[in-house]
Amino acid sequence: MLKKIIFFLLISAFGYSQKISGDIKFKSEKSEIEKLDISSKNIYYKYTFTFDKENKDKKRSTITVLQVGKNISKFTDVNLLKYDSLFDIKNQNEFIYTNDLNELMPIRKAIKFNKLIIKNNDKYTFQGKVYNKSYEFIDKLPALSWQLQSGNKVILGYNCKEATLNYAGRKWVAYYSEDIPLNDGPFLFNGLPGLILEIFDDKKEHYFVAEAIDNIPNSIYIHKERKIIKISRKEFYKAEKNFHKNPELYVEKVYSSPGVEDTSFIHKELPYNPIELK
Repeated sequence: MLKKIIFFLLISAFGYSQKISGDIKFKSEKSEIEKLDISSKNIYYKYTFTFDKENKDKKRSTITVLQVGKNISKFTDVNLLKYDSLFDIKNQNEFIYTNDLNELMPIRKAIKFNKLIIKNNDKYTFQGKVYNKSYEFIDKLPALSWQLQSGNKVILGYNCKEATLNYAGRKWVAYYSEDIPLNDGPFLFNGLPGLILEIFDDKKEHYFVAEAIDNIPNSIYIHKERKIIKISRKEFYKAEKNFHKNPELYVEKVYSSPGVEDTSFIHKELPYNPIELK
């Protein structure tokens, strides 16, 4: 419930670049997570993407991370990890106050890749949000038919080789390093004889490039919210697409101030340009 409250406060206040004021107090709640593994390597990718196909010059970016453990790997937004960590710290106290909310909400707002992917052998668990609802599905990792090319470059001091791929309606170019013997990469990309350090589609609407690597052990966890909705992959992307097309069907009443309804932002189609087109 507290995360839902933060979500609505984020829309009503930070949509207007304001902070929450007054004496607000909420009962703390335990973080609902399950620890799965410990990372032995963390690869940080800058993710730049075109969120609106009609305005391709307008891009957004964030830092994502691939956490590689002994048995699994996890890919998500660094800001989501920061938010979860701070949320857990705040919940060590009995109550969460106004100052706590004002610390949490800017991090929550900074999350641009609000998804979590756990890869485990030939399957993956996906968690994502559509508006304020959390969803989860489990599916098989895609069988990717890579074509090895003659191109090469150096990324973070590692010699990288080029490979290309047709996947989910886009043509992709990747650079991987055999010096890092992990057949993994950002998002769902995997299966090359070395870690993918850079990958982008031919229109450069979605672009991942590694900016840092460390070996600091970190907990690899998954959210275990009681109200998470189990769904199929097809159903999730249908819901996500429908939300962007008709947001007013999903949005509950939002108030920018007591008694004043503010739903002006929901009455038009929202830009939608997912990584997977098909």
